[in-house]
Amino acid sequence: MSYLFTCPHCKSQTLVGDEYSGLAGDCAVCREAVELPDFAGLGPVDDQPVRESWMAHRSVRLAIAGTITLALTACLLFVFIKFSSSTLAQLQANRRKQQDASNLVNIAKALNAYAADYGQYPPPVTNDANGQPMHSWRVLILPYLGQEELYRQYDMEQSWDANMNQIYSTPAVYQASAGQGFGFETAYFLVTGPGTLFPTPTTSLSPEDLVDDPAKTILVVEGKPPAATGLNWMEPVDLDIRKMQFAIAGNDGVEIGGQHQRGAVVATVDGRSHFLRDALSPVEIRALLSPAGGEPLADDILD
Repeated sequence: MSYLFTCPHCKSQTLVGDEYSGLAGDCAVCREAVELPDFAGLGPVDDQPVRESWMAHRSVRLAIAGTITLALTACLLFVFIKFSSSTLAQLQANRRKQQDASNLVNIAKALNAYAADYGQYPPPVTNDANGQPMHSWRVLILPYLGQEELYRQYDMEQSWDANMNQIYSTPAVYQASAGQGFGFETAYFLVTGPGTLFPTPTTSLSPEDLVDDPAKTILVVEGKPPAATGLNWMEPVDLDIRKMQFAIAGNDGVEIGGQHQRGAVVATVDGRSHFLRDALSPVEIRALLSPAGGEPLADDILD
């Protein structure tokens, strides 16, 4: 027969055979010394309550384990979603940078090809006899971008705003990664003004005028038009160095950048793209825009 014994120390219950009746020993659970009562005359004890108690404890343990598993799953799911969202955002940001870098490289190559044919870079804008703006450099280099047909369709006898029938024929190379979706905006600029490759809005230098390292001289940049306005790709608008504070993305329509966080995509005279970090000082940025300043610049300034 089996009898139910309760340890006076740890309160654990154990079924004990009647052959151990009246004996002393150590509790199987807490190892404290115990003395078994004399089971004689008590009658057998059914072990069903013990099984029910064990099953109840097992159910509680399973419920606790299930709750912990659900909590861990929820935490892992939260981390996964957060990580995936962050990773996706970073991938999208990198893709946008790559698109702008590719566009600017192609534009820089076209500018250099134009300079090779004409002996100097295209003027930022050509004016008519009355000094009225006629055509942007973006139009002048169309043949060097594989856009000969579009160039032929553009009426050079009329000003840019009289060629609005070409507005939706925007070459893909002029479409910035963060376009507003109208299909005719651009965000790629020359930097004009004293001490640049384009001293005035209507004049430009020759590659032979370049004294500084071509790999450290900026040729074309990405920027952001003033808020709430789009920039028609044919419109002769660029950045004026005289208005700059040389703070990346500091002022839409004035400073370099605005399409990306922590910097701006640019292309140098040697036809390579770079990410211009917003940690660069105004002195460094100005030196990178100068074709003949002779400023000492670190070898890795654009890395």
